[in-house]
Amino acid sequence: MLEQMFEELTDFDLEILRSYFGLPYGKHNALEKCKTILEIYKRFATNHLEKFQPTDELSELRFCAMGMSYGLSPRRVEAIVEQHGGIFTKSVSGRTDYLVKDYVTKDRLMNGRPSRAKREAIKNGTKIISFDDLEDMILYGKSM
Repeated sequence: MLEQMFEELTDFDLEILRSYFGLPYGKHNALEKCKTILEIYKRFATNHLEKFQPTDELSELRFCAMGMSYGLSPRRVEAIVEQHGGIFTKSVSGRTDYLVKDYVTKDRLMNGRPSRAKREAIKNGTKIISFDDLEDMILYGKSM
């Protein structure tokens, strides 16, 4: 089982391991990281290394992320989206369904214009949602 896990994972970043094991995403702070590390340690110690089987709450939906902070990196959003059957893209296109935008991201850049991702989302009719909206879609099965 361990050999299969090492073959499948290309990186052992905390978010990658969290996604691999299907561990919940709590607030991004030191305590939550410690809890996650402890749970991963327990799985290694007890040889409970089965891969989490993704769910399909976000099946066939495409997401992109911009302006994440406080631990809400695009990589974390990517792991969450893929864990729930969605597709994560690196940029907004006409096929992108949702642009996940963090609360602290300013609506306009220093030059007074919206970011390229936001301009593309508006041009393509992509819905712009918050990270909390994404979590609600997963928990309550709502589409925004």
